Amino acid sequence: MTAILTPPLALRHLRQLTTDVRAAVVLAAGDLAVLAREPAGRADAPTGTVLAISGERHVLAVLAGPHALLPLLRHDLETLLADMGDEGASSSVQVFERADSAVSAAIFAGLGFPAAGKA
Repeated sequence: MTAILTPPLALRHLRQLTTDVRAAVVLAAGDLAVLAREPAGRADAPTGTVLAISGERHVLAVLAGPHALLPLLRHDLETLLADMGDEGASSSVQVFERADSAVSAAIFAGLGFPAAGKA
């Protein structure tokens, strides 16, 4: 599939589509694995839910606030990943509670929130 959106345009489009998106990041698919291997503590991030979707080339992660419409946000993430030309999109969006796992801590790190004690 031909990419319609670049990652920066996808993030801009996401902010126009969805309410209460506090932070968003597009990572290369390999970057998440590297971040997940990093030792990380609890992330110092605002209250919210992390949603992430991965494909063969990209990972798109969003920190959504309490007023976000999660089913609609899930659909938007799937659509944006496909519009970035990522044919290998996973069939579902993963939801991570606030820094409850190494993966969510890695995503928070990618979103620019430092781990506790590392500020």
